[in-house]
Amino acid sequence: MKKTIILILIGFLFTQCVYDNYVPVDPNADTSGNGNTDTGNDGGSSSGNDGSGTSGNNDTSNKTTYLADVKPILNQLCVTCHGSVNPEEGLDISTYVKAKNNINRIIGKMDLQNGNEDIMPPSGRADESAIATIKKWKTDGLLEGTDTGGSGNTGNTSGNITYTTDIQAVLTQECTACHGANNPSAGLNLTTYTNAKNNIDLIIGRIDLQNGQTGIMPPAGRMTDAKIQLFKDWKTQGLLEQ
Repeated sequence: MKKTIILILIGFLFTQCVYDNYVPVDPNADTSGNGNTDTGNDGGSSSGNDGSGTSGNNDTSNKTTYLADVKPILNQLCVTCHGSVNPEEGLDISTYVKAKNNINRIIGKMDLQNGNEDIMPPSGRADESAIATIKKWKTDGLLEGTDTGGSGNTGNTSGNITYTTDIQAVLTQECTACHGANNPSAGLNLTTYTNAKNNIDLIIGRIDLQNGQTGIMPPAGRMTDAKIQLFKDWKTQGLLEQ
């Protein structure tokens, strides 16, 4: 009888035990407690298109972008006629999205040879470097990028302003699409140090005009005050080359 009671008690105790399945601990597992290891979408840092035209983690350091490279060219050569107000032929390319959506048309018109009635700008074929920049923008993925201001030192007057370090980049962005080496507008080629130095008074006189004044350069509108001041400081400091 005692043996029977003991067996019944032992059976009862076993039925009350809870057995946990043992799972080895992964040393690389996320122990932060949020249980979410998917970094593809964090509610705003997705690497896809976020509506700004650029990828959230896209490195544009070695690529041609709209803001840093293409916009200045279009502003000089195109948006005076193809801007937001009464654009010729209904073609407005004054914004990133509009330029991107019309890239094939832009390249097709600019890449024509002088003498073709459809060439743009109508004054003649743009400088080859400007055309190459726009083609490379397409090849690089039509990135929007960021506005570099034309030079890492733009507006910085704490040190010596030089052509090589400061001025050349601004001229390339703002001027040489029209005033390049090939068929420069008004015969003014601003692609070299000597030409820029010899024409500094003309440059400052034109870029320091106000929007709406006859002769303002670039025609699309006044440069930033920081860029204009850069040219003035360059002259004051002796027009150093490098």
